[in-house]
Amino acid sequence: MKKTVLAGIVFLLLISTVVYMHISSGQSITLMSVEPEKTFVGSTGKNFTVSIAVFDANETFSWQYNLTWNPSILNLTGIEEGEFLSQGIYDTSLNHSIAITINYTAGWSFVGNTLLEEPTTYPNGTGTLVTMNFTVLAEGSSNLTLHDTVLLYKDGVTPYTHTTEDGQFVLLLGDIDRDGIVDVKDLRLLGKAYNSNSTLPSPNWNAECDLDDDGDIDEDDLLILSENYGEGG
Repeated sequence: MKKTVLAGIVFLLLISTVVYMHISSGQSITLMSVEPEKTFVGSTGKNFTVSIAVFDANETFSWQYNLTWNPSILNLTGIEEGEFLSQGIYDTSLNHSIAITINYTAGWSFVGNTLLEEPTTYPNGTGTLVTMNFTVLAEGSSNLTLHDTVLLYKDGVTPYTHTTEDGQFVLLLGDIDRDGIVDVKDLRLLGKAYNSNSTLPSPNWNAECDLDDDGDIDEDDLLILSENYGEGG
């Protein structure tokens, strides 16, 4: 009986060791994602930026993605290369504005990038592929969805496995600090900017508080915040 129990304990220890070794030796799966996952803006006419980023990337020579959005809600105003591929020193195709196609009417951008020289060390790990700048056109929300994503290994030919995570934009009227809830922190910011004007020297001017986008911060902006107070969260 004792031998049976002892054998069982040894067997369980062996299984635990194998499982631990398997988990420990397992590689992380590369992720390409929209960062942040959710973006809040407090009124129309405002600008915001999202990044297309990679996490736990292998040694990489080229990448590609297609991002879609609702063009009645958002307008893309610019794309800037991040430093993941170039590492701040190497020449890339995106540095020459090559392989960027944008359809403003349909709401998509198809972007590719590749190294134009052999680096001393191939980019890997975590970094930003691009930053994308948007302007809010109308009230509503929009998914920021990744399609046709490709990451090529350092040989420039072989794609490697990765997952993706999409983003979302939400217009939350009155959310001045863009934290996803209209509350006293937004009220405080509007109060500090109250009675300021964009055309006059106003040290307390804060464009984020101009909720009706008319160039001054007054009772109309306060009314918008009041009507949405407590929303979100």
